[in-house]
Amino acid sequence: MKIKKDLYTQDFYAWTQQSARLIREGRFGELDLEHIAEEIESMGASERRELIKSNGQMLCTGVGSGGDFLDVFLNSILEHDSLDDLG
Repeated sequence: MKIKKDLYTQDFYAWTQQSARLIREGRFGELDLEHIAEEIESMGASERRELIKSNGQMLCTGVGSGGDFLDVFLNSILEHDSLDDLG
């Protein structure tokens, strides 16, 4: 029983539970791999943003008046996929 792609949009929680069950049972051919890949990418991006924000907040707290520069710098990092994009 392959996961219906519309389950992802209709009932996300049910989709996650069914995906986890299929993985645990080794039924990989039945997985909605497209949406699983999207969710993994999204989690990675979210974790990256949180890490940058928390590190930036610590830096801004310690820098004092230089915090404005750090806010601008950290926001520019958040707007790009990688530091290489900043040129």
